[in-house]
Amino acid sequence: MIEYLPLDVNEIIYSFSLFSIYHNKLFCLSKKITKYINKSYEIKKYILFNDRIGMLKEDNDMLSEKYRIDNKLYLKWKKYNLHKWYCKKIQDWEIGDIVDGLDYVGGWCPGIIIDKMIYDITPIFTVRFLGWSDKFIESIRCDKLAKLGTHTMNPYNIWGDLLAITLGYKNNSSWIYCREGNNWYMSKINNVIKSEKNLKVITNDGSIYDVSKENVDDTIRGVTNAGVFFSTRFESFLRRRTFNC
Repeated sequence: MIEYLPLDVNEIIYSFSLFSIYHNKLFCLSKKITKYINKSYEIKKYILFNDRIGMLKEDNDMLSEKYRIDNKLYLKWKKYNLHKWYCKKIQDWEIGDIVDGLDYVGGWCPGIIIDKMIYDITPIFTVRFLGWSDKFIESIRCDKLAKLGTHTMNPYNIWGDLLAITLGYKNNSSWIYCREGNNWYMSKINNVIKSEKNLKVITNDGSIYDVSKENVDDTIRGVTNAGVFFSTRFESFLRRRTFNC
């Protein structure tokens, strides 16, 4: 058991287990082990990272820009949030759930449910889409919601999801972030075509991105509040958004 191992051995275990698919299970072992975990170096680093991001969110965009768009911060955010991406309910959505939502222009985007009502026996959900301002909040029927990651790009497996589109296993109308030079732009996938080794991602504005397994993380990003915050230069509306997914 963890409580009988030397501290340095425990830290090695935590470095592999915390923020992985086993993250939540570690906190279910016992109250004593949870106490040890919360005092671990890995958790302290996580808290320091959150504090740093909190300060960046409070800073003026112009002052924090060079730090926000540093790819190292984005990669660290991905590390700490990997285990959360698919841990959502499949049906019976409730306020606070993060789901895939089909917006009014026919694009899928992850969003958080902020309200729920019944209209003529049909559940209607108010969804605030991740990475978009509040003017794009929509009321959506339950048949236009899906489990998080069903149709949208998983930020941790973009290449696999793009391949799934070419095989017809995944919807090809999801919102993504595409990189052009040093800037990232919100786009909607229209099609993905497989060539010999690469994939050609065609977006709604007619742009074509040549993506390989090696460069996919430098070319395409999934849409999340954190992804936008770490990609674009002026996104002050995201200061009040949570980055927990």
